Amino acid sequence: MNNREKVLTIIKLLKKEYMGTPLTALRFSTPFELLVATILSAQTTDVQVNKVTPGLFFQWDKTEIDRPKSILSPLANFQWNIDPKTQMEFDLVGQVGKYVHGGVANHDVDFLAGAVQVGAQFDLRPVVLHYNLLAFSADDGDKNDSLDTGFHYSGWSKSSLMILARNWLHDQYDNIDERAAAQEAGLFLADQALSVYLHESFRLIAIVGVGTTLDNTNTGGSYYLGTEGHIGAEFAPYQEHASFVLLAGGILPGKAGGMLKNEIDRKATDPLGELQASMILKF
Repeated sequence: MNNREKVLTIIKLLKKEYMGTPLTALRFSTPFELLVATILSAQTTDVQVNKVTPGLFFQWDKTEIDRPKSILSPLANFQWNIDPKTQMEFDLVGQVGKYVHGGVANHDVDFLAGAVQVGAQFDLRPVVLHYNLLAFSADDGDKNDSLDTGFHYSGWSKSSLMILARNWLHDQYDNIDERAAAQEAGLFLADQALSVYLHESFRLIAIVGVGTTLDNTNTGGSYYLGTEGHIGAEFAPYQEHASFVLLAGGILPGKAGGMLKNEIDRKATDPLGELQASMILKF
């Protein structure tokens, strides 16, 4: 009998003798979790390890294997032309789904979330005013329950801001609204854009907006994201084919905004500036 045959014989005898008997008091669902729990149990009791590992595995186990996620997102859009100079628009989005083995201790998590966006434009040439409100739901921060009410956000909106959110020109990586959604903190974002037309092909632009989260569990106990403002101009000599835009401004971040935006000192709330230049060509 060679070594391999000996090992298989021993395994067969062990299975026959101990089949159905728990081999350890440690709680685990994958071989990797058993390995980690065993290492930890060398320093304390299995009972203490079982108190720690559910949160530990939930925080650091990011594998998607055998964890299918399904989300159904019905969308409704309403547009209302009140008169030739006044338009309003409503967007409603719901999310229903399930994340199998996606919670603490690998329990299933149900999704139930929603978002709403309201826009209004008043064309009072030479002045045009545009308002936008964006809000999406937050989770309650309790990772031990089986219901997730945090909206899964793509980062796309109709906001005119470019740090708190993406604007119509450019989507930089990880705007603050996306980071708030990643923390399941929810969002309420309001902005106003003022355009003054000096000529049909040239306008001055002023934008201001403010944002807050709806839950402060993962934002340092604060809701306030910050206040953002920009000024600029757009030159569109051929409006259907070419336009040039220059915007400059920045944000005065709040504590929650600093927590989400900063990579090193997450308590910093120093002003952040940004310059944006774009050329848009349409054919």
